[in-house]
Amino acid sequence: MGFVIVVICCFHLQNQRITNLEALREETSIERPGTEFQPKEDKMLYQEEYDQFLKIEDYHERYATSFPIAVFGTLRKLPRDQGNLHRMLTREPIDHRKAFIPHMMPSGIWVEFAEEASGIFEVFFYDKKDFPAVIRSVDSLEGFTPDNKYGYWRTLLKAYLLPRDYDEELFNRGIRWDNRTLGIPQEEWDNFEVVPVWAYSNSPTNNELSEVENSPLLWWH
Repeated sequence: MGFVIVVICCFHLQNQRITNLEALREETSIERPGTEFQPKEDKMLYQEEYDQFLKIEDYHERYATSFPIAVFGTLRKLPRDQGNLHRMLTREPIDHRKAFIPHMMPSGIWVEFAEEASGIFEVFFYDKKDFPAVIRSVDSLEGFTPDNKYGYWRTLLKAYLLPRDYDEELFNRGIRWDNRTLGIPQEEWDNFEVVPVWAYSNSPTNNELSEVENSPLLWWH
């Protein structure tokens, strides 16, 4: 009898946790133009595209907007193909850069909030006409649609681009390497060029990002 009560209580608590997360998501979700975090204009690439993005009211249309794509897990190119790189090569990228995203910590095939972390990401740039084919392939892998309520959210974040000659050995961390962060001090973040990117996050992480200073979060729905 005691075991049944424990199971029922655990089930109730889990349901309550999900309900609380959904409520928090409704409170912190950034859905309307004019409420997004504003990066420094003189530092951010794709500023014109981002300004136009903010004028779009329908979230389906927003998700169709072409921005670079930041990846951290099996989609990476460095140090070698981690298993799903072919999805990033559905169309030929016009550029590929090493980068970090503040307060995010890739670990295995997951990513989570970690204050002051400088999580390792790679950013792929595409011609606007090629973006739809690539993003369809990656969305399919991540199980994402604009109306998803669980799992990965495709989120618009600020990525900080590293110099092209940045030490590649620091990116030589395979998928089993936990806590992939570069350890760049927060006071140095403003020294890097910023670009808005689509990246795959999750609701607990996004809720945490919405509360922290120097947040990379630009928009999620």
